[in-house]
Amino acid sequence: MKLSNVLRVGLAVSLCGLAGCGWFSRERKEVYQEAQQGKALEIPPELDSPARRSVMQVPPGPVSQEGISEKPVSDVQAGAADITEQLFIDASPGEAFERVRDALEQAQIGTLGAIDADRRTITITVEIETIEPRWLRKDKVNRRQLLRVVRVVADGAKSRVLVADGNGNDVDDEGSKKVLLAVRERVLD
Repeated sequence: MKLSNVLRVGLAVSLCGLAGCGWFSRERKEVYQEAQQGKALEIPPELDSPARRSVMQVPPGPVSQEGISEKPVSDVQAGAADITEQLFIDASPGEAFERVRDALEQAQIGTLGAIDADRRTITITVEIETIEPRWLRKDKVNRRQLLRVVRVVADGAKSRVLVADGNGNDVDDEGSKKVLLAVRERVLD
């Protein structure tokens, strides 16, 4: 009998406690409705704000679209469907080199270095970003720069785009994939 009395008293105390927190209250007041409007901010007359609306105005007159193109650099067809493969272009090596150079300048995936039209090589520094997930903290972002050399070589009636490291060894890594993807996106229709 005593245990049931203790349970009844405990239940009654709990209900009284919950009633005080507003769960069982029929009248609800929203705190924001009781808020009052404050005074307007007064700015001293010696302080003036700069005219921000005229800073970003486009000057009147015809707008030039020089250097901006939504179309690919050329209508060169690529033969490889996978990014990790070399890129084949149906053009002479000289013409393919010009198109690859234009594509890399347009892509802006890295810093272009030495461009040698006679050897048909372009040196580019590509930044690769990897994300390391961490528990209960912000993910760690690692950035590293890779030096890559893009070469255009003759391959039968076509030209092939190869990506090598700084020592001239052909590589197939994130940097080369990024370069080949950028060229492929800009030489395909």
